Amino acid sequence: MNRDLTTLECALLGLLVEEPRTGYGLRQVFASTPMAHYGDSPGAIYPALRRLEAAGLVTGKSASDGRGTRILRATSKGRTALRRWLKRPIGPSDVVWRGPELLLKFSFMEDLGDAKTTRAFLETYAAANAAEAESATAWLRGDGRDATPHARAAVQHGIDLHKAKAAWARKALSKLSGR
Repeated sequence: MNRDLTTLECALLGLLVEEPRTGYGLRQVFASTPMAHYGDSPGAIYPALRRLEAAGLVTGKSASDGRGTRILRATSKGRTALRRWLKRPIGPSDVVWRGPELLLKFSFMEDLGDAKTTRAFLETYAAANAAEAESATAWLRGDGRDATPHARAAVQHGIDLHKAKAAWARKALSKLSGR
């Protein structure tokens, strides 16, 4: 495959690694879980599934229900692509711009990741969020001193969120290490 997978494609692939499903079954997962923000629109899901199948990451088999239903499953190539996505390092701006995708990655690590990958993810996630909080705090103390009260409050909100995310990652790391 010559392009990176979209977040929706990774979500679909991760769900198909968990268990084989129909397109409708995948839509139901999106509609009935916190994954709803990825959308349960057939106009997004079915084209993404066709792209995954064309790339050899997913394969479909007709069900014996007489309705033309297809059961989809991840191929070994699909599992490899998902592992590669899971292991992609977190960049400094990812915690700002790709928060939901990072947590999606984390949620699939249990099925395909290993303890080393999970540990590296949580350590990097904590460090990147702590660094972002520190950077914004430094801005407030410097150039941000002259910002409006609302702007300062908005930046403080971001600082508090990044600190909370870093604390969550450290707590998750501690919990998972204690298993």
